[in-house]
Amino acid sequence: MKIIILNLATDIDDTVLGFTTEWINELSHYFDHIYVLSMKVGKLEVNNNISVFPLKEKSSNSKITLLVNFYKNLFYITRNNNISACFAHMTPKQLLFAFPILKINKIKSLLWYEHSKVNLILRFSSFICDKSVSASSSGFNIKSNKHLITGHGINNKLFYPKKKISFRKKIKEIVYVGRISKIKNIHILLYAINNLVKFEEINFKFSIYGDTLGLNSKAYFLELNDYIKSNKLEKYVFFKKGLNHKDLNSIYNNADLIISLSSTNSLDKVLLEAMSAGTLILTSNIAFRDILLKDKYSKDCFLNNLDPIDISKKIRKLLNSKNEKKSYITKLNIKFVKRHHSLNKLIKKLQKILKSL
Repeated sequence: MKIIILNLATDIDDTVLGFTTEWINELSHYFDHIYVLSMKVGKLEVNNNISVFPLKEKSSNSKITLLVNFYKNLFYITRNNNISACFAHMTPKQLLFAFPILKINKIKSLLWYEHSKVNLILRFSSFICDKSVSASSSGFNIKSNKHLITGHGINNKLFYPKKKISFRKKIKEIVYVGRISKIKNIHILLYAINNLVKFEEINFKFSIYGDTLGLNSKAYFLELNDYIKSNKLEKYVFFKKGLNHKDLNSIYNNADLIISLSSTNSLDKVLLEAMSAGTLILTSNIAFRDILLKDKYSKDCFLNNLDPIDISKKIRKLLNSKNEKKSYITKLNIKFVKRHHSLNKLIKKLQKILKSL
């Protein structure tokens, strides 16, 4: 059986979407061949039965060129191969463009979407696809009888707890991992950090691992830097480049706390990776509410609001917790990710769904 995958980025060095190469490689064990139509193509490390077709050209950012390349490659793949299914990973717009060709060739489609935002493109894609899937219920806010919840795909062999020494460190490390975007509420995190400085019992540093993407992101980055300088937080807050997916486990293991105040309300992969690595998390993300509020200890890892004072109080409470409590929470988190969000289980579900379309 041969399938097409519509992908945003196929690049192991991509700091946000590097994991997609891992997913595609794992899926390739279940299919004769996979043809990937990718908006961005960087460093490739794919199995022999995977062909990757870049849609963007280095010499041109023209939307017309992109669309021409999309149809040219799609026509070529469908004309010369017996394609059974198409898997659109976070690409509802590309699925809409592909639909006429898929329909003519009787190729079934599966849409993956994990984000709380709903627009017309997503609604149309949800209508025309044969099945849709998401990692969580909060990540797909359209009612559909065709929709399935699969859980996320976290590589437990890549994200695992090394020998923990962070509980006893003099300088506590608070970490944010992700792109520099206002929807991630990094500015609110800085307000909380500014409040945390007043409590001298905690010696800490706050590291932000992430890259800017686009003009709005760069402008937001400058705003954050201005706030840091105006409040004299330079010795507490540090911006660092986004990291390769494979290099993140060391960051998680060296951190005392991973924080995310993302407003996407989808199941944040970074938090699941950190949980798998045995690191404490703190989040306001609704997708994690039911996960964290089930236990009397892990409930301290969930924020009911984005008030900076409340956030700083929760940070202090978690960092000052006894080591026994921290160990209990981290063991609970590791067990949860392995049971509900392992890469191996997700891939088995996806291949089964694709083959049943």
